[in-house]
Amino acid sequence: MTALLASLAALAAPEVADEKEPQERARKTPRAEKDPDQLVWSGIVLPLFGANSQDGPGFGLGGEIFARRRAREEGYRIKFTGLFWITTDFGYTSDYVQVDYRSKTHWIGRLGYRGWRNHAYVGAGGADVQLLPKDAEIGNRVTGPFGFLGASRGVGGPWKAFAQAYYKTYFVRPGDDAILRDDRPYGVDGATYLDFTVGLELDTTDRWPMPRNGVRAEISGRAGVTFPKHDEVGFLAGSYAEIIAWKSLGKHLTFAGRVTGDQTAGKRPFFEQDIAGGRWRDELGSDQMFAGYGRTRTRGDGFFAAMVEVRPYFFKTNHKFLDFAFHASAFAEAAWLTEAGEAGPILPTVGFGPQVVFQGAIQCRPYAAWGWRSGEPGDPRKPVPQFGISFLDPL
Repeated sequence: MTALLASLAALAAPEVADEKEPQERARKTPRAEKDPDQLVWSGIVLPLFGANSQDGPGFGLGGEIFARRRAREEGYRIKFTGLFWITTDFGYTSDYVQVDYRSKTHWIGRLGYRGWRNHAYVGAGGADVQLLPKDAEIGNRVTGPFGFLGASRGVGGPWKAFAQAYYKTYFVRPGDDAILRDDRPYGVDGATYLDFTVGLELDTTDRWPMPRNGVRAEISGRAGVTFPKHDEVGFLAGSYAEIIAWKSLGKHLTFAGRVTGDQTAGKRPFFEQDIAGGRWRDELGSDQMFAGYGRTRTRGDGFFAAMVEVRPYFFKTNHKFLDFAFHASAFAEAAWLTEAGEAGPILPTVGFGPQVVFQGAIQCRPYAAWGWRSGEPGDPRKPVPQFGISFLDPL
């Protein structure tokens, strides 16, 4: 009897071990295998420093917080971006918060405030933009809030349809001896501007941000209305088109190119002439198109720009938290501003800088860009540098 019980106990022991073994495996299984769709959060906040020939040196604070599926090593489901920037003479401030949510419906919204004590205005079109800054173009006070909200959703294959609402109210006080006071462009006494955009977007990129292969393109139209302080209500129609292509040559080198154009007809307030159409409403003369010519003074009824970029990749730390990928970016652009449908002189830009990506989701790009300017019309043009820090690549 005792032998029989011992035999039964020996048979039972492996069965107990078999029950415990899955529990041990579960404890050792990575959480990504248990719940790959769970969102995990991360982010970074950095002090910012920069300078350009338009606003002078400045400083600020910028940061991004994002969440993505635990199983992914790059990209994000949702990202919050915040920026506070002010120049050392307190002449310019730019502050905004942005939310970028990427799911079946891609939502992006931004709300911010900008203010200048020395807002630059030299007119519209490239003939004056190519000149070196003069005292008469500054001294203007321009302040106010802005914002936009847009959404896109797939309509078949890589195509998406999108819509966007955009808002801006600026309060304006021209300088006593400023060009802005003499020219009195539309919106010179301040105005509220609204527009609504609809369009189509194509996206075959292999990852975001920092694609290595694929194409992103969009085409859109917008209708706008302006409610000026001391002028008649004005209406505007505009179109925007863009195509960007990336191609990698091995693991460590990516080539890219972008062609983009924007054109409007109707009454466009002067403070909106330096903002592109499309989903992202890029600021001309800043960290995207016309990067070598300075913000606010780079304006027109429309523009055309073509850029090429070379982006080498160096290494990645692969740390659990301090996961940084180190790249560089060198770019060259040929661009034209238009006034009343007429293209001005070519405005070339070249630039470069390091580019760091934190945890495959947050970009930081200190850069230098040179635009070719002259002291007076007809004089030889020479390169003049701009410096800045961007959370975007140059495309």
